[in-house]
Amino acid sequence: MDISARSFLSFTASLTVASAIAIAPPPPPMPAIPTPTVADVRLTASPAEIEAAIARFQGVFDDLSAGAGELAGLPGRGLIAAAGGIENFFDVALTRLIDDATDPDAATSLTILRTLAVNAWAMLEHNLGRINPVITYTTEQVGKLLSGAVTGSAQNMLIALSELAGHPLALQSYAHLFTAALDSGRLVVGNGLRVIHEIGGAGLDIAQVVVDELTYQVDNLIGGFSTLLTHIGDTSASPLVAAALGAVRDLVLAPVRAVVDAGSRVISTVVTITHTGFDRVLDTATDIVDPPRRETAPVVTAARSESESAAVDPAGAPAHADGDAATEAPVDEKPAVEAPVDDEPAVEAPVDSAEPADPAESAEPAESADPVDSEETADSDASAEPADSDDEAPAPRTHTTPRADRDSAPSGSDSAPTGGDSAPSGSDSAAA
Repeated sequence: MDISARSFLSFTASLTVASAIAIAPPPPPMPAIPTPTVADVRLTASPAEIEAAIARFQGVFDDLSAGAGELAGLPGRGLIAAAGGIENFFDVALTRLIDDATDPDAATSLTILRTLAVNAWAMLEHNLGRINPVITYTTEQVGKLLSGAVTGSAQNMLIALSELAGHPLALQSYAHLFTAALDSGRLVVGNGLRVIHEIGGAGLDIAQVVVDELTYQVDNLIGGFSTLLTHIGDTSASPLVAAALGAVRDLVLAPVRAVVDAGSRVISTVVTITHTGFDRVLDTATDIVDPPRRETAPVVTAARSESESAAVDPAGAPAHADGDAATEAPVDEKPAVEAPVDDEPAVEAPVDSAEPADPAESAEPAESADPVDSEETADSDASAEPADSDDEAPAPRTHTTPRADRDSAPSGSDSAPTGGDSAPSGSDSAAA
């Protein structure tokens, strides 16, 4: 059979290619194609980052509040220094006049006036020192409460919005957003009530100090003039003048002083009752609107430190990741307002020169004690057991409001300041 040249060439080429393929080594395996990965990209901040940023802002606001409190106390410190300077001026000036006086009666009168003036200005300085810490503390707390309401609400809403942006199709994100809005509203109203509590309580504290100051000044003035009238009447040569001055002292000054003291006690009682009722009403309203949180997770406070802002709960999740965060009011101790000083002004009346008693009349032999009785007394004293001092002290009351305990003022143990030296004895005065 005839075979064309074209067919022979095609067959030869095919055979050559097939032989080359059969003899050639197998190709190397193809490298594995890497699986594409998606980077973990977040378009919003995490709750821990939001809390850290809010805590830094709150720290700045706390510093500003403390500075505002110190600024509010500057006028009070100036008044305290002025009152102390006037007190020293009267003390030094009248003391020099007393030392230069040659008449004993004049020296005694100047001593009474010095005591009257020095006590008046010393008590004013003391009571200004009671008012100024209240003003400073209240200003600082109001600033912290207002800034805490703003930063706490912002934190709640930012955390909820961050969760909503990360999971826009989850119903739980919208539920957390609604809860954060409610918490923010409760926080704003609760801190507003705490601000009213702080300002109202401070006003009542200052009112009590003002009542104490006015009562003392009136008592000091009346007591000083009564002593001065007594001294003038005693040194007067006219019995009629002495009787008139005694009548003014007993029939005018004494009843006025009694009325002032009674009125002061009534006003103090009213202020105390009002203070107690005001505290209870505001505490109850604050607990209803914004009750204290009983959580194990850390809670952002108005005075929160930067290191605590990024704290996480034991489970590992950031604090308040569900948007249910609240800024609580800082629990600071309010400076105690001292109790009023009820001591009367220490104005010393002139000492009357009286003849000494006969030592023979006053000297009586003391009865000798029975040795048997003394031994029994010593035995009973030795056998007495010491009192048990291991009683547990009552636990201090804690409050959720910044007004930790307004009724913790210590009892006034400071006696009224006495001015100058005691009045010299009048050698020519008669017995009252």
